Amino acid sequence: MSIDEVAMCSNCGELIFADGKRKVCMTCRPVVDAKLRARNPHHHSPSSQKAMKAVVATAQGNPLTVCHLCLSKTPPPKLDGKWSADHERPGDVRSRLLPAHLGCNSSRGNGTVQAFRQALVRRIPDWFDNVPSA
Repeated sequence: MSIDEVAMCSNCGELIFADGKRKVCMTCRPVVDAKLRARNPHHHSPSSQKAMKAVVATAQGNPLTVCHLCLSKTPPPKLDGKWSADHERPGDVRSRLLPAHLGCNSSRGNGTVQAFRQALVRRIPDWFDNVPSA
């Protein structure tokens, strides 16, 4: 684990060394994980994580993979091109997982694919006319 900063546990307030992802101490981590699972039982499950890793591994290993959001092999400018697994229907952990650029996935948030694409066209008007293929 790389240490990025000293922070306070978001659950109990104890000072911890944060790794930039989660700011929860080791004592509170099981409690916080249980709360997350209670709210969204499948999203953080080991089987869900395994499925997400499989989607990413398949995308990384296949040069023909395109992002289901921007419909391109390469991400739009200034967006992270690493592969991620995105739920077909945002917020529905039971929906199918599809490959997406991390930047596209993050930009989409909980919005619809249509809303993401409309925002992309506002930013890059001819994106879908000239989708990069390489």
